[in-house]
Amino acid sequence: MAAERKTIQELIEEGRSTTESLLSHANYAEAMICSRKTLETLVQSLCRRNNLPIGDLTDMLDNLYREGVISKDVFAGFLKISMLGERAQSEGQNDPALASESFELLSQAVYAYRQMLEHQSSARRRSASRRPVRRRTSGGISLDNLPPYVKIGVPLVVILLLIFLVRSFASHRKAADPTVNASVESSESSAEAALTTEAETSAVAPSAITVYTTSTSLNVRETPSTSGKLLTTLPAGTVLDYVGSYNDQWTIINYNGTQAYVATQYVTASEVNPAERGNASATRSSSQTDAAETEPALGSTASGTTAADETSAQKAQSSSAKSSTSSTR
Repeated sequence: MAAERKTIQELIEEGRSTTESLLSHANYAEAMICSRKTLETLVQSLCRRNNLPIGDLTDMLDNLYREGVISKDVFAGFLKISMLGERAQSEGQNDPALASESFELLSQAVYAYRQMLEHQSSARRRSASRRPVRRRTSGGISLDNLPPYVKIGVPLVVILLLIFLVRSFASHRKAADPTVNASVESSESSAEAALTTEAETSAVAPSAITVYTTSTSLNVRETPSTSGKLLTTLPAGTVLDYVGSYNDQWTIINYNGTQAYVATQYVTASEVNPAERGNASATRSSSQTDAAETEPALGSTASGTTAADETSAQKAQSSSAKSSTSSTR
């Protein structure tokens, strides 16, 4: 019963404290699992506040990111906490470095959550402090009670009167001093030329955007590991649907509507214009090379197999296959 009376913020703070305690007692797997559960409570709260459906943690994260509730960096941090917790629960991962990283990301998530709540509270207070101001005439008649055509007509009459007075004044000045007309025409021509030049510059020089492409043939995997399920192999020059960076070795992309992973060292980022991006997306290689698996060659993956080991194995298989047939992968 006591737990039911706790607020969402108290439950989140309690989960963070429990994770820190598990980490200090070297219960690394339990710490990562606790981090994921605490994150799930936080994400459910954000979904309720933004009228988004409650369901699987990954689906809720995708909805929050698509609706602009969380930024790309926050989304990547939340996703990593979720993946580390799942791995610790299914594989018994008990790595102290990963547990420390998970706790640090959780602390950042809790801080970001507090900032969102404070921003929403401030917005509600500002909205509540605004009150409609009733303006009254000298006779005590409220302007709010006037007919709509009077409210619209009076400002229009004032504007037309001002325009008439300005034109009359300008006409008198032109009649008195012929140089005024030439000066006015010169100013109008200069203004029109400046506006035309600005419009042409905006049309010719659109802002550049970042496009991510493969520098060689590149495997797409279901998980960030060389032992993860191979979804497909992309040819060199393929434009990627970039989501974000998973870590120094792996990059998150969208593949067939789901998240997948490719080796970061074989992804090239370049600045192009929107028109050039369209050409880059349309011009993709139709053939795949006989290159070996191009995934991170530094460090070990979660399963203990390095990308360099997988590359050596594929090269041996490729040499054997080339001696008997010329088919490509």
